Amino acid sequence: MTRFVRYGFLVLAACGGVASEPPGSQGPPGPEGPPGPQGPAGPPGTGSPGLDSLVKSSAEPAGANCATGGVRLEFGRDADHDGVLAPGEIVAALTRYVCHGTQGPAGATGTQGPAGSSVAVASLGPGDAQCAFGGVSFTSGAGTTFACNGAPGLQGAVGGSGPSGAEGAPGAPGQSVAVDSVPPGDPNCPAGGSKFTAANGTGFACNGVDQSTVRNAGAAPSASCADILAGGGSRGTGVYKITPGGDGFLVHCDMTTLGGGWTLVMNVNPSDGNRVGFTNAKFWTDNAEYGDFANHFTNDYKSPAALIVAGRNILVQIAQPGPTGAVIGWKAWTMQLRTFDTFFDSAPNIQQTDQVIDADTAAVYPFEPLIKPVAAQLISNRSINPNADRIRLGASSYATSDDNNPGLGTQMNEVICGVGINCYRYRDVELRVSETSTNTWCTPPTAEGQYKWVGTAGGCGADCGPGACFAIDGQYPAQIWTYRIYVR
Repeated sequence: MTRFVRYGFLVLAACGGVASEPPGSQGPPGPEGPPGPQGPAGPPGTGSPGLDSLVKSSAEPAGANCATGGVRLEFGRDADHDGVLAPGEIVAALTRYVCHGTQGPAGATGTQGPAGSSVAVASLGPGDAQCAFGGVSFTSGAGTTFACNGAPGLQGAVGGSGPSGAEGAPGAPGQSVAVDSVPPGDPNCPAGGSKFTAANGTGFACNGVDQSTVRNAGAAPSASCADILAGGGSRGTGVYKITPGGDGFLVHCDMTTLGGGWTLVMNVNPSDGNRVGFTNAKFWTDNAEYGDFANHFTNDYKSPAALIVAGRNILVQIAQPGPTGAVIGWKAWTMQLRTFDTFFDSAPNIQQTDQVIDADTAAVYPFEPLIKPVAAQLISNRSINPNADRIRLGASSYATSDDNNPGLGTQMNEVICGVGINCYRYRDVELRVSETSTNTWCTPPTAEGQYKWVGTAGGCGADCGPGACFAIDGQYPAQIWTYRIYVR
């Protein structure tokens, strides 16, 4: 700030000369002047941006820095501006440690708790009321608890083929075989074929289905018998081709019962010499056709439709065996939309139907287990007791007890006998149960109707013999029939 000082001069005039005086003392400063104009902006600075400081914490093991371990704190500047303290950015001289304290002395021993109660451990078999798939019970003075097994998982995919085995030793000389022609209409080969007879048994090579008998040959593709009916393509009950996907396949369509549109998914024939007891997985649970469609009413058969064609209705017929066997009776139910194969992927004792639509059972054998009972619903994968008495398809109306298990695909006493065809009463069909008696399967039926079976007895346990198992003591003639199962 610039200050201005004013100096005064006194001029005196006198006659005769001028007298000069020294300067006076400096006067006080004057008032401050107004600010001058702002100068121009200076040039930009040339320094680089400053760096952020970072800290990193990590566990420090027990050792020289921390006798009992602790936390290591490392510091440095973020030279690469990535927000992470990299090893090259750490300034070792700044590293610090926060260490744990030393362990304190042990506390005093607590008082002893009360003595625990003893625990009894027992194994539970499948079908137990508390553990449907078996498990273990733990019983003490405080009560009983259970550790139950989970439901069986879905069957895994088929594994790859293993390497070829070593070549076997030469076999014994073969037997002579007699070959005979089988005409169409034969119970073993409905379309005809050849019969091979040797000392160890008889086999058949049957002809396929005559394509001229396919009732919708050349028609537009249809996904089911119900679609054929709805599209006006019905030519009556018989063989049709359906194409729910791929190249399609042949099925039997019932175009008569309850308005028609029924697609055959399964046939069970107890008299064909083949066993489809509970553990025959290829028949009940494998995702593949079982048997040959040419013998769909003659032998045990599962159609590809069981895996593909979904329906809301199910029909069970019983009929005389063979391609022209007459229907003896039937019953139909409603169900949730599903394919038939899903019945057997379920947990034990699942009701699969909702209500009966209609039935014709007047001529049905009194001890028949599925369709004869009034208002009964279909139950799949039935499990009866800890002995593992099991059945693939039964009716809800029957009281069940040890060895009382009527229906299709049975097996008794798996826990005792094991699994498969050597198990007790491993059968295609087991007949009706008495509601009040137990373990009476060798007793002839009374007016109340104790059950019998159709099929062989199996290798575990005594057999009552054919008189008790088939002739039914003369009260009813021995009857063998097939079960035909359809969906719509």
